[in-house]
Amino acid sequence: QPPLHEFEPKKVEDLARMRISVPPHAVVAAGSTSTFCSASLGGSMEQLFSWGKLKTSGDNQMYPIQDQNMTGWNVRCVSCGPAHFGIAADNSTITWGQASNGELGYGKDGKKSSANAMKCEALEGAYTHQVACGAGYTMFLVDPEAPQVKSAPEFECTAPEVDTGAAADEAGPSGGNKRKGASGSGGAAKRGKGKK
Repeated sequence: QPPLHEFEPKKVEDLARMRISVPPHAVVAAGSTSTFCSASLGGSMEQLFSWGKLKTSGDNQMYPIQDQNMTGWNVRCVSCGPAHFGIAADNSTITWGQASNGELGYGKDGKKSSANAMKCEALEGAYTHQVACGAGYTMFLVDPEAPQVKSAPEFECTAPEVDTGAAADEAGPSGGNKRKGASGSGGAAKRGKGKK
């Protein structure tokens, strides 16, 4: 049985054993629980392969398998969040996974989570250059001339407002508020520093 953890870079032997060829321009993405790689199987068209924990429930995928959801797509970019994924392919943006803050981009009234890859309909037809998934967010870098961008709704943040402190802005480049000692607590002059 292969080790569960590797602490040094190591060649993924299963790719060679399965006759999977990874080209120099391959799309590769790795997250905390999974890995994706575009490659060709036996000289065929490039496909997306994945392994790791791809869904929040069920078994982990211990070796690379072809991602059937992405067969036939021209994948440009893949990104892995903590429990959700995003892909830019052709003129579509595809997301899936477990999310609670609208990370999948399905809209205010859309699904919060999806076990299967689905198109982000608000961006359908627009050219997405890159996708970045993180903890509680997904960012899409989309062609600014796309009509979908110009007509895209803007959602208000529902997170509680965080006080960044106006005093911190006034404190200058060092940032933060400076604490002043109470009167009589003794600054440098009162402790006898300076001229004697």
